[in-house]
Amino acid sequence: MNTKVPIALKLDHDELRANLDKALKERGPVGVAARELANIVLPHMALEEKLAFPPLGLLAQLASGEVTEEMEAVLPMISEFIAGHDALRSEHQQIGYKLQVLLEAAKKAGSDEYTQFAYRGMVHERIEEAVIYPTVVLIGKYIRQQLKR
Repeated sequence: MNTKVPIALKLDHDELRANLDKALKERGPVGVAARELANIVLPHMALEEKLAFPPLGLLAQLASGEVTEEMEAVLPMISEFIAGHDALRSEHQQIGYKLQVLLEAAKKAGSDEYTQFAYRGMVHERIEEAVIYPTVVLIGKYIRQQLKR
């Protein structure tokens, strides 16, 4: 099944990457903090885009009551996501710490731009933990239930 990542999630990650790319060019503590953040957040985002975001592309169909046999194709992806969930959550803790370091460096540098970026990143991580990750798990459970798998 060809699932499409919801455009809102793609745009959100694209915006975060663009802001991070800009911060990576900074000198001093902001640049150092951005590089430390990039080391963990970029592979983390790629994994989310591979495992967590595609099943969310089924939400509109599922919400309208449409469940098809083809949707079974996302179940291995969701199983892989669930198996790696603890690691993703652990990375979120590390990312949260790195964002806090960036936030403090940006405040000391008087950079509203990077202060807002760090804060926005923190909000993003919390949304993933509280909304996106549980939704992926629910999608898997719902498809299995409806298809009796």
